Amino acid sequence: MRAGTVHLGIIDNTETWSKAVSEYLLQEKSFQLIFSYKNVEEFFLAESAGTPDVIYLLVSDVKDKVGQLIPHIKAKFPQTCFVIVYQEESAELIIELIKVGAVAFIDSKESLSSIKAAAITLKKGGVVISPFAARVIFDFIRKDQVFEGETSLTRRENEVLTCLKQGLMYKEIAQQLFISKETVNNHVKSIYRKLKVSNRSMLLSKIYVNSQAV
Repeated sequence: MRAGTVHLGIIDNTETWSKAVSEYLLQEKSFQLIFSYKNVEEFFLAESAGTPDVIYLLVSDVKDKVGQLIPHIKAKFPQTCFVIVYQEESAELIIELIKVGAVAFIDSKESLSSIKAAAITLKKGGVVISPFAARVIFDFIRKDQVFEGETSLTRRENEVLTCLKQGLMYKEIAQQLFISKETVNNHVKSIYRKLKVSNRSMLLSKIYVNSQAV
């Protein structure tokens, strides 16, 4: 696989969305489609042609098999970023998907240019979350206003936390703090554990809610 290329995977039971997105993105040499399946059964039965950087998962509702199988999909591609493409603005759906490990959300009605930008952002280690999903996460966390664990962070963990607030990627944090990327990863895991969050989206949301409560 060519360095710098964004390798994509799509699971879309409608096929309409995936056709439009793939045709748009593949006009550029910087994007390569690794696979496109119309359901999770095809995904698990097929032999993968490679590991995608980003997988777009079109999820229709809470009962959708794609959403329910996210942990298994993540197990198959542990280093891959997953984008939940939701068709309806359902708070229940967003919360359920967060619980099973989803960290990136985009509305299926977003422009093709926004979908392209999301893939590039995730490839670089950034965060992608739609305004609706962000509001849902904020409201969900507001139910527990206590920002537990922050006082238990070490000096170095607080430095890493500051970098995360600034939106820096792990590589950038490592360069700024003169530590290895692996050390950054270990600090981030410790921060997540102490602050009782499971990913960067929830961390930033919790920080935001806490700042609004002050």
